Amino acid sequence: MDWPEPRRKVRSPSFPFIGLREALDRARTFYEAEQRNAARPETAAAHWGYSAKSSGGKQTIAALRAFGLLEGDVMVKLSGRALRILLDEREGSEERLRLVQQAALMPPVHARLWERYGAELPSPQTLRLSLILDEGFNENSVDDFLTEYRETLEYARLLTVPPREEKEARTERPAAPPQPQPRISAQVDPVVFPLLDGNAVEFRIRRKVSPEEAEDLRLVFELWLRKIVER
Repeated sequence: MDWPEPRRKVRSPSFPFIGLREALDRARTFYEAEQRNAARPETAAAHWGYSAKSSGGKQTIAALRAFGLLEGDVMVKLSGRALRILLDEREGSEERLRLVQQAALMPPVHARLWERYGAELPSPQTLRLSLILDEGFNENSVDDFLTEYRETLEYARLLTVPPREEKEARTERPAAPPQPQPRISAQVDPVVFPLLDGNAVEFRIRRKVSPEEAEDLRLVFELWLRKIVER
C-alpha cells in the first residue's frame, strides 16, 4: 500500500523581522548604550527589552544585519553606514537620504523586487501572488513581508508616486478664485499754488483718483477752506 508523502511546510525566503524605520530606532538605542563599541548579542537584545534566549532579540539582530546596520558575530557593533545615518543631523541631508535608501534595498529579497518593479508596485493581489509563486513565500507570512517592504520603501522615500486617492483629491479640488488686483494708476506730481506774501498751498496725492473719490475730496476741501480763511 502506497502512503501519501507528508506535505512539506513551505519556508519563506529570509526577510527583515522589522522595517527600516524601526531598525534605525533599534540602532539608535544600541548607540545610546554602547556608542561605537561592540557588545555581545545577548547584551544588544537586552538593550531592546528582550531576554537572552528570546527569538525577538535574534530576529532584531538579523534585521539590522540585513539592512547593513549591524556587523559582527560573536560581538556585534554598529556599521559605518548606521553611524553615518544616526549622526547626520543636517536638515534635508541628501547624503543621509542616500544611505537610508541604500539600506532599504540591502536585503536580497528587497533588491530583487526593486529590480523587478522599482517604485511602481503592482496591486497587492498581484504582488502577493508573485511572491508566493516566484519567490517561494509561505501564504501565512507573505502579508507580513508586504507590510514590511512597503513601509520600508515609504520611509526611504523610494515610493514617490502618491496614492491614487490623493492624486484624485488634488485633481478635483477647485481652484481658488482669482483675487482682485489693486488698481495701479500713474503717479501725480505735487501741485503748488502760490498765494500773497509768499504763502502757498501744496497738494500731494499718490496716484490718480476715481470720479467718486474726487467728489469726496471736493467736499473735504470745502470744509478745509472754511477753517483756513481769515474772518
